[in-house]
Amino acid sequence: MKRRISSVLFTGIVFICLTGCSSVPYKEKLILTGLVVDENGSPVRDFEMKVESPSVKNSTVYTNESGVFSLNHAKKGKYSFSGKKEGYTLVDEKRDIKSFSQVYCFHVLSGDGVFDEVNLLAEKGKYKAATEVLETLYVKQKSSLRECVSFYKRRLKKERK
Repeated sequence: MKRRISSVLFTGIVFICLTGCSSVPYKEKLILTGLVVDENGSPVRDFEMKVESPSVKNSTVYTNESGVFSLNHAKKGKYSFSGKKEGYTLVDEKRDIKSFSQVYCFHVLSGDGVFDEVNLLAEKGKYKAATEVLETLYVKQKSSLRECVSFYKRRLKKERK
């Protein structure tokens, strides 16, 4: 008797699973994957990336320890990416996403990379360009990095005269 009940129960569960599963349409999960690296090719952890497209409204994702971020349920089309992390240049790019089988790479400069570039441009007398590069660096309102950026801006302004 127990064997018969077990057999009927098993058959019923299999039937429910087969009929229930077959009526649910398969949805392909499209995952947009990005990578944020600095001037040395090193991954940038905890980089905040805002992603927007006609199908994605104001989605914010963060990079992991490998510099990778992902956005689920993406669709092909034009995307806007804007990202920041203190001590790195800002990301402000538009990309046409045509494939979900590749990783989209975003290159940023670290604070050291920015200051190296600023010094290089200043040595060549390109003070305006140096100031523009300096302004791409994201710094929080109250930080020691802000003081350093302000110092560089004052120095460049003096040298420009």
